[in-house]
Amino acid sequence: MKQKMIALMVVSLFCACRGNDNKPEFSGTYVKHAEGEYSIADDTLEIREINENSYSITRTTGYQKIREGKLLPKEQRHEELTATYNPQSQQLRESKRGRIITMKDGDSVLRMESSEYRRLP
Repeated sequence: MKQKMIALMVVSLFCACRGNDNKPEFSGTYVKHAEGEYSIADDTLEIREINENSYSITRTTGYQKIREGKLLPKEQRHEELTATYNPQSQQLRESKRGRIITMKDGDSVLRMESSEYRRLP
């Protein structure tokens, strides 16, 4: 009986220490399309896990300004970012501006601040 209790305690301790089993799957490619009165934009986030708590994020934004009802030539912005995973909140914190990244609806929707991105298959 004593051996079973010790074995149960060891298994429980092991499970408690692992803790990352519920970690969201952030790695992948996410897209967002937005249109407004002054512009049209397509935003892509490519997120890759560097190690257990660090991620690289490549953000590419293609956009067209609208002036006097006419679309101007397409422009593009490219940004390389890093983020750190917080196991307690299950969120990423982007290091350049401190933006918070969370998963929503399982792993199919990513939210960065107030913007939502859909995961590509």
